[in-house]
Amino acid sequence: MNKLIMCLVVFCAFVCSCVAEYRIFFTSVHDIKQTLVEVIDHETRFIKVAMYMFTDKTIAQALCAARMRGVEVEVIVDQASLSHALWRHRILQEAGISCYGFMTQGFSAMQDPLMHHKFMLCGNNSWCNGVYRTILITGSANWSGKVLSGKNWENVVIGIGEQSFFQYQQEFMRLKQCKQVVKLV
Repeated sequence: MNKLIMCLVVFCAFVCSCVAEYRIFFTSVHDIKQTLVEVIDHETRFIKVAMYMFTDKTIAQALCAARMRGVEVEVIVDQASLSHALWRHRILQEAGISCYGFMTQGFSAMQDPLMHHKFMLCGNNSWCNGVYRTILITGSANWSGKVLSGKNWENVVIGIGEQSFFQYQQEFMRLKQCKQVVKLV
């Protein structure tokens, strides 16, 4: 009987850890930048970012603070972000964050392939009710001042739990291994 109860407890714990919940945010209603910073501040293991355009200083500083706490942080951006005057790779790299660029031959946003992803993976995060779980953040929002200030109409979806996390983690690894992705120095 005790083995049966123990098996049920383990099974229920497994099922609960696999169930994801989602929280939806809109720039027209929510302070998405503050939410992103809060999630970053609660991470203890790793953060992996694939972001088409990343120019926001506040989020860059939050990632640097996470790195200083011992969190492994990796960032991949598109070549369009690299050519932007506000791209924050210097402060990220000075903090020990690995930065990568998705490069194409003759960069033409209309013709060349883009790395147009907008997602972040957190490996062990207590943002949701103090319980440590994986977190996936995705949506339409780039990490730029115009977007995160609420001037654009954008959305962010935060998935808490394992359900979609691993598919995005695999995509991040595929992206890092792509021949167009180069480590920035």
